[in-house]
Amino acid sequence: MTPQGGDVLICTTIPSPDGMTGSAYMQMIGNVDEAAYDNRNAIPTSYSIPPIVEGKYVFDLTGASSESNTIKKYAFENELLVEKGSMVTPENSMPMDIAIRGSKGYIALRGTGQILVIDHEKMTSLKSIDLTNYGIGDQNPDPTSLIIRDNLLFVALLQIEGGYIPNPARPAVDVLIIDLDKEEPLKMITETSSPNFHSSPSYFLHH
Repeated sequence: MTPQGGDVLICTTIPSPDGMTGSAYMQMIGNVDEAAYDNRNAIPTSYSIPPIVEGKYVFDLTGASSESNTIKKYAFENELLVEKGSMVTPENSMPMDIAIRGSKGYIALRGTGQILVIDHEKMTSLKSIDLTNYGIGDQNPDPTSLIIRDNLLFVALLQIEGGYIPNPARPAVDVLIIDLDKEEPLKMITETSSPNFHSSPSYFLHH
């Protein structure tokens, strides 16, 4: 087996027979050349969502998994991942993505329709930004993906009304814009002219 450690992060998933559950692992490797690796020294991570890379940090969120409410933070150090802290999110909150700005982190909580604001250096909760007024069909707009540009946080909204996909009777994509100086929503933008909404709900390609 090829020795582990390097500057390339890989994530391996091993699905159960039903495909809905399974195991996942992340580790650092030296390059992307063809080689064999095992998970002997890899770090277990969430099966439902891949690790989120923000600069020199990697965040292990739980996504839609109900197995744990604990999210973890790692840093790239000496070609390895080193755990820097963890925190527990609210029950059934489904943390889907994180974006950081200075010492603050903003976590999309799909399960509760909120943005959780944390101090990611201390891994402690600071406040929540309530998005429930922007839900279509229910009181949860299902925030999923995040991008920060200047002082604005762009939040992709799934707008699920039961099940796993948005209402097919409403072919639209919603993006909420939050002013990070005030940490308050500014407005929601809705786009309805592009095709294939039913198969391509609101996500951002990450950072």
